[in-house]
Amino acid sequence: MSAEAITALKQNLSHPGKLITVAAQDGQQPLPYEGVSELLVIADSSHNRFLILDAATNTFLEQIGTGRVGYKEGAFGEAEFYHTQGICHFVNPDGQHCLLLCDVKNHLVREANLHTKQVRHISGKKGVRGHDLRGGAVAMSKQELCSPWDIVKAPSGEFIICMAGTHQIWQLDMRSNLCKVFSGSGAEGNANAK
Repeated sequence: MSAEAITALKQNLSHPGKLITVAAQDGQQPLPYEGVSELLVIADSSHNRFLILDAATNTFLEQIGTGRVGYKEGAFGEAEFYHTQGICHFVNPDGQHCLLLCDVKNHLVREANLHTKQVRHISGKKGVRGHDLRGGAVAMSKQELCSPWDIVKAPSGEFIICMAGTHQIWQLDMRSNLCKVFSGSGAEGNANAK
């Protein structure tokens, strides 16, 4: 295979699982990419990485994760994931733009700081498929999770997680340092409360 063909294969997406846009709001510090006002962030799920592009030009800016299956914290170029999926933007207490990331098969929620270019563990026990259907009894960093699939930030400041492995919706609250069930018994089905 030619060098050009190998490069093209490396650049292709494999089962992109999520796409979000990120823009600095009024009063926030600008995004840490010179001349860029809005980002596209893509979970390249089967390549175990997240890609950051300039939304205006679709130009590649940065990759989070090596693309190898594994678990490693640290710099964007050294971090490892195992099936990337959900992504959520937030601004941390220091005013820095960050992403919360669902690392599905490692059963973790992790943070990527776009300013420091570092990935760190937030919630879950690495590689442990959790069976806890309630949560909230231990600090969020020690809370077992079960295939976190997607994550969004609620207007009240908490993060809502789709926990695919337990068929539940969970709530992660960085202020209280807890991650616990928000909705669902853990059983499959549609049994909405009346």
